[in-house]
Amino acid sequence: MMNHSELNEYEKEFQSLDMIPRSDAAKRKTHMNIVAKRPMTTKWMGLVVAPVLAVAILLIFLFGSDIKMLEKENGSSEMSFQDVMDFKHEEITRVYVAPAVSLDSFKDGILNGVPIKGARDYGNNPAWNKELHFYFSRAVLLEDPIKEIPHLDLVLEVEGQAPLKLKLWLYKDGGGYISKYTSEEFYELKKEDAMMLYVVFEDFIR
Repeated sequence: MMNHSELNEYEKEFQSLDMIPRSDAAKRKTHMNIVAKRPMTTKWMGLVVAPVLAVAILLIFLFGSDIKMLEKENGSSEMSFQDVMDFKHEEITRVYVAPAVSLDSFKDGILNGVPIKGARDYGNNPAWNKELHFYFSRAVLLEDPIKEIPHLDLVLEVEGQAPLKLKLWLYKDGGGYISKYTSEEFYELKKEDAMMLYVVFEDFIR
């Protein structure tokens, strides 16, 4: 049913037909076209939209559940290493790297302001800091721990914060993992990121 304003509008259109000199058959055809083109009312739109919206919400819920189940089966979750690095790459002031000895010990890479033997001081290189931050931030949390001896001890010195000490596992085939020192959480690096890091730190990896 049309409301009062819509009725007046169509009455005017119908009345205007009488002023045009043409046959009754032509007027009836025009009348049918006007009626066919009139807009649906809010009431009927609501009856149509509500079920469609409900189905859409149900599909989104089911699709989201399937994604979470698939992530669980693959041994990873949505949590990324970005949650561990609560700082921006611009806040990194220095990077040190040293060969790791074990999971339970750590080489800071510097002693009294001087890099220790076997360690490397990458200084404060904004471009390098940005790359490292990007690679690390994309790593995703694993359900199972990494039990192998790590390859690298890496330190990120950050403005206004305690240094972030990291353990890294890097493999030639593109496998790669990262963990905060003393943490029981391990994260998997994206393959392309792990391969880039392997190339950079290959001489540290025994």
